[in-house]
Amino acid sequence: MTGRRPLRRTPLLRVLGLAVVGFAVGRLTPELIVRADGTVPQISWLAAVLLLVAAVLEGGLAWSTWQSLHRKKQRMASAHALRLLAFAKAGITVGSVVAGFYAGFAAAYVDAWDIALGRDRVIHSGAAALAAVLSACYPTITIQADLPVVTVRPASSGVLLYVRVPADRPRGGIEVVRTDGRRFHVPPGHYPPPGQCRVWNPDLPPGRQSPPGPCGVLERRVPAGSYLIYG
Repeated sequence: MTGRRPLRRTPLLRVLGLAVVGFAVGRLTPELIVRADGTVPQISWLAAVLLLVAAVLEGGLAWSTWQSLHRKKQRMASAHALRLLAFAKAGITVGSVVAGFYAGFAAAYVDAWDIALGRDRVIHSGAAALAAVLSACYPTITIQADLPVVTVRPASSGVLLYVRVPADRPRGGIEVVRTDGRRFHVPPGHYPPPGQCRVWNPDLPPGRQSPPGPCGVLERRVPAGSYLIYG
């Protein structure tokens, strides 16, 4: 399954970039409409209310997911977890653009604050932008919940300690319980390919582990304190 790319958290710079793009579009929209001899629409409270409702619904889903995984310690099917993660990423992306757009629209009328119509556009658009920010922020709670991690215990061949990656190759990684009770985490991106193995030193970060290789060769090269991970 080497062709699949795992879903990752949305980088902060990407979120900020999307917000900036939305701001630029929102800031230019009134001017472009006027140049086209059109009428700039009035932003009502409805936009802010709808966005706030969406933020509340997303927040409820995020909180429920966090409670299930971290407080109640419930397990979640990988497919369901991936759907939640995709939904959260989409919410952050759309929320960032929409928040930037309404903020830009409000900025376009700051100079017209003394006029009732301009003041209403600033207030209503600003409220919609704040509601969109909430809508973009709440899904991060769902992302922080992460995918469920499978806990495994190493087996012993009498010569070495080894761990087998479960057949469903958990998307949240595996947590190995060492003989002394301590634990180490093997992220899904560091599983050895099926049919291969990897020597894992629990005292090193994942990025510094030795590369995967043939199991027959690596079985004779496992240092004391390390584990052999079967893909």
